[in-house]
Amino acid sequence: MLNRWTSVLSLVLLAGCAANAPSGERYLNDLRNTDYLRTERTLEMTFPQIQMALFHHARVCGDGPVFRMKADEASFATILEADSTARPWNEQIVFDLMWLQPSIRYETRTRVQVYSFFSDAAVKQRIATVFKAILEPDTCPGAD
Repeated sequence: MLNRWTSVLSLVLLAGCAANAPSGERYLNDLRNTDYLRTERTLEMTFPQIQMALFHHARVCGDGPVFRMKADEASFATILEADSTARPWNEQIVFDLMWLQPSIRYETRTRVQVYSFFSDAAVKQRIATVFKAILEPDTCPGAD
């Protein structure tokens, strides 16, 4: 009887550990916190223009950042680095995009908020590389 309770208790503990393990959307929600906001920019571009720039960059350079629309949301998207699956979850950088409607003062724009758990020179360079892929799609990393 004691062995059975010990087994049940160990299964409950293991299930609790598995529930706390970082996974896909959960870690993204943890990362989307003002403590981890590294920069914010407004681009004078639409989502299709950003996608076309990233497709062009990938064609010219071999790979590039990945643009993903948020499910069931036409005004929200995310950009991840091309090698994001090769990096540990806590080293990834997330670019959250929000389409801003045109107004009398501005044409259509996209607000970009960049999140990362780290804020060192290497992360700042990686952020700059993604923005360069959008704004200068013909320029490949390391071609400077």
